[in-house]
Amino acid sequence: MASSLSALEENLKCPICLELFRDPVLLHCSHSFCRTCLESSWSLKDVRECPLCRKTSEGSLLNILVLKEACDSLLEEKKRRISAGPQGSLESQGSQESQGSKESQGSQCSDHAEKLQLYCEDDQKLVCLHCVSGYHENHTFYSIGKAARDRREKLKTTQESLEENLKAYDDFKTNCDEITKHIKSQVQQTEDKIRVHFEKLHQFLREEEEARITELKEEEEKKIKKMEGMIAKADKEHRTLSDLNKEVKDVLETEDEHFLQNYEEICKRAECTTPPQELESGALINVAKHLGNLRYRVLENMKDICPYYPVIMDPNTARKSLRLSEDLISLSKEDLEQDIPNVQERFTCYPSPWAPKDSALEHTVGRWRLKTVPIGSSVWRKNRSKGKRNAVQVLMKVFGK
Repeated sequence: MASSLSALEENLKCPICLELFRDPVLLHCSHSFCRTCLESSWSLKDVRECPLCRKTSEGSLLNILVLKEACDSLLEEKKRRISAGPQGSLESQGSQESQGSKESQGSQCSDHAEKLQLYCEDDQKLVCLHCVSGYHENHTFYSIGKAARDRREKLKTTQESLEENLKAYDDFKTNCDEITKHIKSQVQQTEDKIRVHFEKLHQFLREEEEARITELKEEEEKKIKKMEGMIAKADKEHRTLSDLNKEVKDVLETEDEHFLQNYEEICKRAECTTPPQELESGALINVAKHLGNLRYRVLENMKDICPYYPVIMDPNTARKSLRLSEDLISLSKEDLEQDIPNVQERFTCYPSPWAPKDSALEHTVGRWRLKTVPIGSSVWRKNRSKGKRNAVQVLMKVFGK
């Protein structure tokens, strides 16, 4: 261990003063010196050149913070060993060897067999001090502690996002459960309302009613199946996020070297997670479709069995010898008068019934009232034989004159 420190100390010495670097700076030729040593050397010359390779160096000097931290760490280690004495040095060595045996094999540089002490920001990997002037020359370096701290903070932020996504999925599942219950409630309520509407025309509408219920059930099955699929998907994503979150927590508790070696892979996986997708529109039962203008739409479908007649006749105004049909749209003359009461509005002189005001066109001209009965209506006119007319105008004397 002492020989390793000695070799490291030799690599951290200034070529001018042969002491550990103090405020090290880097020239464009990649050679490093103490700032004071270099400035003293340049003060004796007219040209700013490297004391080793003699290459001219222009511009400002570049501070090497990583090299300074390494020198400071080495000085602290030497002071600690001196204060601890021989026994402390042996105990420290044994402790470090024990700790090293617990660390992964990746704690040493694969190229130089030296301890990994720096983190290359450009290549996102751990390096030793020899790597600084080799393949990683002119790269940006940080101490392992600083690099780990920065990335722990970043991963903690990512973990917070994971926690938020987990909560979002919990809320999403709860919302889906509530929607599923609400769908069933809507179906029951809508079914009850549909049955109330159909009850009024139950004799003619059983088949139509069952068709509407079937359509509602199909929508229920489709939408609940969709919700169940989304819940299953949310469960799967939730389990995946839970496993990933556990992995992140485990990685956060590992040693710096192991943490940095696994950081990129676990971070990429964590950053790729997304919150649950928003529910699409139309998730609920389309109550408006089932209930909107229900009776009108159903009656429209019933025109073949329940046609609409714009003109109907009032049996209270028909002469006793006229018999109206059950649907009040046609009549016939009977030889015998019906045993029905006389009322003020009933015709006695003309074999013509009166139609309600909203069922035909009518005009009053002097003492005569003109009524136009639409096509398909049947009337009697002036005691002539009965028969259907395409269009019949019925003249009714207002005052019986």
